[in-house]
Amino acid sequence: MATEDLQLTVPLHKDMPKMVVGDWVLLDAEQRLVRLLDRKPLFQRRAAGTEMRSQLIAANVDTALGKYYKRTQSEAGKLKGRDS
Repeated sequence: MATEDLQLTVPLHKDMPKMVVGDWVLLDAEQRLVRLLDRKPLFQRRAAGTEMRSQLIAANVDTALGKYYKRTQSEAGKLKGRDS
């Protein structure tokens, strides 16, 4: 865990909430976790496998860049053939 001035090590325990990169937490005077602060926004995706659950990626991101690939008509047929 990093702060503006230093880096802290907070012991993990089973009752802690799931945390991701970018999370903000509130610590007490002994540097123990008090609570996880609200996430705005939270990036998540569907986790691999057959269960319906999500995988948390990052929180409190101000700017994100996305890239997508536009397939041509001939590539779309090739890709569809591989999956079917």
